[in-house]
Amino acid sequence: MLLNGQMLQLSRKHALLLLPGMKAVINRIYPLNLKRYRVSFELFRHSESTNSYRRYEKERSFPV
Repeated sequence: MLLNGQMLQLSRKHALLLLPGMKAVINRIYPLNLKRYRVSFELFRHSESTNSYRRYEKERSFPV
């Protein structure tokens, strides 16, 4: 696999977290039974609240 131009060798026990904008290319030279799953999410932070409502703002960067 090429991840942002860097070669990585994957095995069955690998899991990768790709941040927005990262480029991943899987080279299928060898017959591997790779399973790929795509999970996406958005992060919202609590910004203010009153007795009648709560306000959340979308986090624009990934905090990890």
